[in-house]
Amino acid sequence: MFSIKNLSNQYLVFAISLFIIIGIGYIDYISSFEMSFSIFYLVPISFYALYRDTQKILIIILTFFSAALWGVSEFFTNDMYSHLFFPIWNTLVRFVIFLAIGILLFIMKNKHKNLIKSNSELTRLNNEIENVNKQLSIEKHRYEGLLTNILPVKIIERLNDYHGLIANNFEQCTVMFTDFKDFSILAEEYSTEELVTELNFCFSKFDDVILKYGIEKIKTIGDSYMCVGGIPMPKAKHYIDVILAAIEISEFMEQYKKKRIEVGKNFFEIRIGIHTGPLIAGVVGKHKFSYDVWGDTVNYASRLENASMPGLINISETTHLLVMEYFDCIYRGKIAVKNKCEANMYFVQRIKREFSNDENGRIPNEKLISLKYTQPL
Repeated sequence: MFSIKNLSNQYLVFAISLFIIIGIGYIDYISSFEMSFSIFYLVPISFYALYRDTQKILIIILTFFSAALWGVSEFFTNDMYSHLFFPIWNTLVRFVIFLAIGILLFIMKNKHKNLIKSNSELTRLNNEIENVNKQLSIEKHRYEGLLTNILPVKIIERLNDYHGLIANNFEQCTVMFTDFKDFSILAEEYSTEELVTELNFCFSKFDDVILKYGIEKIKTIGDSYMCVGGIPMPKAKHYIDVILAAIEISEFMEQYKKKRIEVGKNFFEIRIGIHTGPLIAGVVGKHKFSYDVWGDTVNYASRLENASMPGLINISETTHLLVMEYFDCIYRGKIAVKNKCEANMYFVQRIKREFSNDENGRIPNEKLISLKYTQPL
C-alpha cells in the first residue's frame, strides 16, 4: 500500500544508489586502474532495482547516470576514446545493458513479490477453507446428532447407502407403552409452561433409562411414551432389558411422586404395559419422516398399558413366559382386552432374589446383566 513513509524510503534508497554511482564514476575518473567494468556500476543499480518499493523511471535515471559517468571517465582517461564517436556509442551500449539488467532485476523482484503475495493469499484461502471445513464438520456432527435423535443409527446408515423403502420384519420384539393416569384432568390444573416442563422432565429420564438398556424409542404421543426392545437390530434377551427399564422408570416415578407430595403439588402416576411378539418396523414419510412399528404386537402392548394400574407394570402371558425365570410376577387373571377376548395378564413385582443386587429387587446384579449378553439370539 502506498504511503508517505514508503515514498520517503524509496527516494532515500535512490539517493544512496545515485551517490554510490557518482562515487564509482569519480574513482573511475581519477584512477589509473581499469575501473570501468560494468559490474561496478551495476551494483547500485541492482541494489535499487531489488529494493522493496521501486519506480521504473528512477531505474532509468540511475542507468542513464551510470552510463554517462562511465562515458565521461573513459573519454578523459583513455586515449583510444579520444574520438568522440566511440565513447558515445559505448555509452549507449552500456546504457542499454545497464537498463536491461536493472529492468530485468526489477521484473524478477516484482514477480517474486507477487509470488509471495499469491502464496500469502493462497495461505489465507487455505485457512478460510480449513475454517469452512471445520464449520462444515461441526454442522455435519450437529446434523448427525439431530438425526440420531429421530432415527436409529443403523437406519441412518441404510438411508445414506440406500434411498428406497426401508422396512423389516422382526420375529420377536418387546414393546413397552407408558402413560399417566388421568392426564387430561391433571393437565387442566397445570400452567402451560409447568405442564411442558414436567413432561419434559419425565420423558428425558425415560430417554436416559432406555438408552442405558439399549432400547429404541419410537415416539411420544401426548402423555404416552412408546419404545421397543430388539430393534433395529435383533438382540438376545431384549425382553429382560425392557422389564429392567420398566422397573427403573417405575421406581423413578415413585420417587417423583413422593417429592411432589412433600411440596404439596400434583403428580403424575404412571401405567406401563409390555408385550412380546412379531412386528414390522420401517421409515415412513417424505417430510419429517420417522422410524415406526406396526402389527398386532404393538396394538396389544397398548391395550396392556390401558389395562394396567398406577405404578404397576402389566405384562402379557407371552412376555411372562419369557421373563418368569428372572422376575417375580403376580397373576392378575383374565382381563378383558378391547377388540379381543379376555387374556391372561401379570404384574411384575421385582427382580428375583438370585438376580437382584438389592433387597427390593429393583437393581440387577452381574449375574443377570452378564446373562443378557451371553445368551444366543
